[in-house]
Amino acid sequence: MISNIQRCIYCHDSKGTFSTKEHFFSESLGGGEWAILPSGLVCDNCQSYFGSQVEKTAICDWPFNFVRFNMAIPTKKQKPVQMDTDLGHLTAYKLPGYSMVHPKRESAPVDKSRSKIIRIPAFPQKPRLVCRALVKIAIGSLASNNSADVFGTRINAARRFARFGDLNIKWWYLERVNLKEMRKAFNLGAKAYKEPIKLETIYFDSIPAFFHLTYFFLNIITPIEPHFEMNLPQELPEGTRIYRV
Repeated sequence: MISNIQRCIYCHDSKGTFSTKEHFFSESLGGGEWAILPSGLVCDNCQSYFGSQVEKTAICDWPFNFVRFNMAIPTKKQKPVQMDTDLGHLTAYKLPGYSMVHPKRESAPVDKSRSKIIRIPAFPQKPRLVCRALVKIAIGSLASNNSADVFGTRINAARRFARFGDLNIKWWYLERVNLKEMRKAFNLGAKAYKEPIKLETIYFDSIPAFFHLTYFFLNIITPIEPHFEMNLPQELPEGTRIYRV
């Protein structure tokens, strides 16, 4: 039972302080009580590091911010999500698919030809940080299932990548936006989903190989070991992208 062990699942330290609650799936993404790990599994240093250096940026990047924004998922402090654009910033409204526009206040005249066009980035600005956040969630998901695999040597590369951003380690993740489900979500909101957030570890020959996240109309897969690859067609289906970081 890993819940009886005081050792950090991310840095393996057992001598640090363990005084904070850790949501392995961020509250700002919708992680509730179910996402809190047992005490003694995440040290205060790692909890602070991930919150300020990884998750703070990753959850405000594509694709997380797009889902949070359009599904009206509030921040950890229960504030509406904001999204910056070239014409100002958008604030998520209380209804999915709606937003409020706050134009930039500039002394220079506004180019009216662009005044009604708002470009929302549909790709990550910092894909490596997004990937590190995903691998962090994958490790936490293993721990939440009380899997002893979380302390195994097979997870060491994932730990170094997620916690320390080891530049010698290359990773990848695949995302798929289900466009049909997205339109349905914008019309019906979160009530259209019985299980809006689902986390799954995919095993091959009793070895944890991949992590699969379902997040409303978004599906993401990333390996738990960097050398695991997927057989993919040359032309990916619509709404599907793979990022190598």
